[in-house]
Amino acid sequence: MTLAQSTRYKLHQPVVLTSDFIVTFPLFSINDVIVYVDGTETGLFSVTATFSNGRADNAVVTLNDAVTDVDVELFGARAPRRENQYLGNSPRLADNLQNDVDAVTAVQQEQSRDFQSSLRVSPQSPITRPLSGDAAARANKTIAFSVDGLGLEAGPDLDTIGRAQEFAERSEAAATNAALGTPYGFAEVDDLLTDTSLSYVAGANLVVVAPGQYVLAGGFRYQVAASAATDHELTTAGGVKLYSNDPIYRPEAFGWKDGDDLASYLTAFFASNRPYFELAHGANAVLGSEVSVQLDAASTDKILYLHGSTITHTDASAKVRAYQLINRADNPRLAVYGGNVVLTGTSATEAGWHVQNARRCVWYDHTVWGSIDGGTNEGQGWLIENANLAGGVDAYCERTLFSGCGGRYLRNVINLHTSGGVNGGLSFARTIVRDLSITGGVTDKEAIKISSSVASLAVASANSYTIGETVTQGAASGTIEGWAEANDVVFVNVTTGTFDTSGPATGATSGHAPTPTNVVSNRLPNVYDSVFRGLHGNLNDGAILMSIGGGMRSTVISDIGIEAAPGNTAYLFRNKNNWTYNRPVIDLPDIYRSGYSAQIETNWSAPTSKQAAARNVMNGLRLYPSDQVPDTDDGVIAFADGTGWNPDGIGSGDGGKGVFAWQSGEWQRLIGHVQTTTAAMGGISNSINTTGKFFGKSVWCSTDNEEYRALGATAGSNWKKMSDGTTITPA
Repeated sequence: MTLAQSTRYKLHQPVVLTSDFIVTFPLFSINDVIVYVDGTETGLFSVTATFSNGRADNAVVTLNDAVTDVDVELFGARAPRRENQYLGNSPRLADNLQNDVDAVTAVQQEQSRDFQSSLRVSPQSPITRPLSGDAAARANKTIAFSVDGLGLEAGPDLDTIGRAQEFAERSEAAATNAALGTPYGFAEVDDLLTDTSLSYVAGANLVVVAPGQYVLAGGFRYQVAASAATDHELTTAGGVKLYSNDPIYRPEAFGWKDGDDLASYLTAFFASNRPYFELAHGANAVLGSEVSVQLDAASTDKILYLHGSTITHTDASAKVRAYQLINRADNPRLAVYGGNVVLTGTSATEAGWHVQNARRCVWYDHTVWGSIDGGTNEGQGWLIENANLAGGVDAYCERTLFSGCGGRYLRNVINLHTSGGVNGGLSFARTIVRDLSITGGVTDKEAIKISSSVASLAVASANSYTIGETVTQGAASGTIEGWAEANDVVFVNVTTGTFDTSGPATGATSGHAPTPTNVVSNRLPNVYDSVFRGLHGNLNDGAILMSIGGGMRSTVISDIGIEAAPGNTAYLFRNKNNWTYNRPVIDLPDIYRSGYSAQIETNWSAPTSKQAAARNVMNGLRLYPSDQVPDTDDGVIAFADGTGWNPDGIGSGDGGKGVFAWQSGEWQRLIGHVQTTTAAMGGISNSINTTGKFFGKSVWCSTDNEEYRALGATAGSNWKKMSDGTTITPA
C-alpha cells in the first residue's frame, strides 16, 4: 500500500464538548502520536486503532475529559526503529518489507515537518558546536550565537531583556522630550514653582530655556513663555514664565494642594479661555471669599467637574457668583457636575451658588450642605436672582436646570428672588427642578422659595424713570430698581410708606410722574412654563416644601414625596396670596393615607385665594376637598368640603359635601341615586337621615320601587315620593 505525502499533523477545533478525535495519518504503533490541548502537551488520552500488517489507518485519540473551543493538535511522533526480522525467504517477507518502508517513510515525513519549523543557517557556514550545559544552565535563557558564529550559547535571561526594554522605552521618551525642547523635569509642581535653576539667560548653575520649550512637573507639562509675556499662567521663583498645556484647568497643575483655598484658582479659570475645570475625585478644598464670573463676557461655557470632591466655605461671604449684564444669543453658560459645597452654617443669607441675570445655568448631581451633621440649618443652596446690576440690560434668569441635586440642612435650598432689573426682572420662566432631594429645613421657611424685595407699580413709560433715582408718592418713597420688558411696570425698593393708585409717583431726577394703575407690594416674579418634579426628602418640624405665587402659568408641580419625623408636622406649600396671573397645576401626594396626614399638611396657613389650576386627566380622578371656590370655567369639576365652600347652601356640614360641576354659568351638583327603604327613611337616627342629607337629595326606595327626595338637610326633614307627593316623616 502506498503512503501519501503528509506532515503527520492534524488540528481539530471543536465547538461542542468532544472527546474523540480522528487521526488522519497512519500509525504503526499506538505510541506513535503525541497530543497537545490548548498548546500544552497532555498524556491524558488513549488510542484506539485496528492494525493490519503492522499499520492502522483508522486510529482515534480519546481524551479523558471532553473539551470545546480549544485547539487539539495531533502530531505523529514515531522514533526511528526497526521492528521486523527478515528470516530467510519467509512467506511474509514482502509484507514486512512494505510495512518497514512505510514506517521509515513516516519517520522521514515527521523529520521533514519538524525541520521546516527549526532554526536554520546557511550550509556555507554551518553550526559546528551545539549548545552546551544541562537543562538548569539554560532555563529561562535565550539562545545566542557565539562570537565566531559557529556555535550556540545561552544568552541573556528573560528578566534582563524585560529591563532592557523598559530602559529603551525610557530612552525613547527622553529623546522625544529632547526633540520637543524639554530641558528639565521636576517631581512635583512645587519643585517647579520654587525652582531658580531655569533661566532665560546663561549663568553659573543655570539651565537656559527658550520660549516654546517644554518643562515637566508632577505629571503636568508646561510651555515656556516669552520673558515679556503678560498672559502667562505661572512663574517660577527664578522668573521663568509658563503656560499650562492641559486643555482642562486642573488646580493641582497650578500649585493647589488638598485643603488649600480654591478662590484664586477658580478666578484664574473663569478668566481663562478654557471651558473645563476639574477637581480630583476625593479632593477637599476650602473657599474663603466670593468668586465671580461674568458669563456674557466669557469666551466659552464654564463647566466644572466636581464629582467626589467637597468645597467647604470658611467665611459666610464665600460663594461662586455667575452674572450677566447683556443677554447674548450665544450666551455661555455655567454648568456644574457632581460634588458638594458645605456652608459655614452661620448666616441666613450665605449662598453656595449665586446667579444674577444669567440664563441656562445647570447643575447635575450636586449637593449643598448647610452643615454636615445637621447641627445648624442656615443659608441658601442656590440664590437665583434677577437684579439691578450696573450696566445690565435685557438680562434675567431663565431656563435654569437642577437635575438630581440635593439640599441638606439649609434655610432655603433654592431661592428664586427678584430685586430689580432693566428690561427684565420678573421672569424665571422654564426653570426645571428634577429629582431634588431635601433634608432638614427651618420652621416657617420654604425649601424652594419664590421671593421679592421690590414693589411693582403699573405705570406708562416706565423706562422714563432713571435707575437708582428716588421716587415719591405722598409719604411713600423708594428707589427705582428697573422695569419690565414691556415698560409698563417699574420696580421700586420701598424705603418708607406704601405706594398706591391715589396719585403720581414722581422721580426726583427724571421728573417722570405717572399715576400707578396697579400696585403690588413684594411683587413676586413669574415662574411660568416650569417643572418641579420629584421633590423628595425629610423636612424638619414646621418646614415648608415650596412657596407658590406670582405667575405660574403652565407650571407643573408633581411627584412629591415628603415626610416628617413622628410628632413633627411639615407643610407642602406656602400660598403667598400674590397671584399676578395664572396658577400652576399641582399633583398632590396621598397625604390622607394612614399614618401620613399627622405629619404632612398641605398649607402652612389657610390661603385666601386659589392656589392651583385645573388639570386635564384621563382614566379617573381623585378630587381633593376644596374650601375655596374653584375656577369658574366650563368643564371644571370639584369636591366641595361643605364648610369653606358650600355651593347654594343646600346642605350643612357633611350634607354640604359633594361633587359639583361648573356648567352654564353655575355650580351644579352631580347627583346619584342612593338605595334605601321606607323603614330607613322613617328612622330619624338612620344614616340615610344623619349622613350626607341635603335639600333635593334623591334616593331610590326598594320597598315600593319609587324615587323620593329630601325636603331639607336636617335629620327630621321629610322625604317626598315623586310619583304622588306623599311624604315620610323621620321619627
